Amino acid sequence: MLVSLWALRLGSFLLLRVLIRRKDTRFDRMRDSLPKLALFWGLQAVWVWVTSVPLMWVNMCRLETPVGLLDHVGWACWVVGFLCEGISDFQKHCFTQRTSDPRARPFLDTGLWHYSRHPNYFGEILLWFGVWLSAASGLATVYPTRALISFVSPLLAFTLLVFVSGIPLAEARDDRRNHRLMAYKQYKFCTSPLLPLPKTWYASVPIWAKRWLFFDRYQLAFITPHLSRSLESSTLRERPRRSASRAS
Repeated sequence: MLVSLWALRLGSFLLLRVLIRRKDTRFDRMRDSLPKLALFWGLQAVWVWVTSVPLMWVNMCRLETPVGLLDHVGWACWVVGFLCEGISDFQKHCFTQRTSDPRARPFLDTGLWHYSRHPNYFGEILLWFGVWLSAASGLATVYPTRALISFVSPLLAFTLLVFVSGIPLAEARDDRRNHRLMAYKQYKFCTSPLLPLPKTWYASVPIWAKRWLFFDRYQLAFITPHLSRSLESSTLRERPRRSASRAS
């Protein structure tokens, strides 16, 4: 049921977006190339099959194990991820509808996007982790090896979104549009690429830690050490101002 709800929500959102825009720009570069289209949909089929492995094994094995703690944790992860993805998709849709206004900010940094540069991808990864955790809690009692192997489901979702087709492509597109804006550079420097975190805390994280611990390896390419120190100091100066404004 969890996967069906996810598919219904995402499918309805994508259909509504295409109906409003009357096109899907994601396919512009491959629409005239049959090999590219075949590769794209072939990879989509592989992704769907691999991420569904935990669900398929649970249904095939017809397990009758009692509901345990891991089931509840998995369901909680799914709910949080589902809400995070749905809300951030809606916020991004509302933002794109306002981009024709010359007074509008050229990039989204409000709502969930204030704490993460890609909260929709975070939600997607988290909900698939929840599906795996719930399935693995039942599989582990009878088929522990399958429970471990099925971890490939959230691992593939994480790998594709963080290193292949998700964040890298979205960041490259946004960089081309906004790389000259200092406000955009500060937003990237202070905002976690995936995990929602407080801006002031993430701004103080060393560059090496951002690259290797938070997977911010490609997104900070145009931020030099000198600019890094400048952005960090400006962020720290803004912190007491915001605290004072709240107090007043």
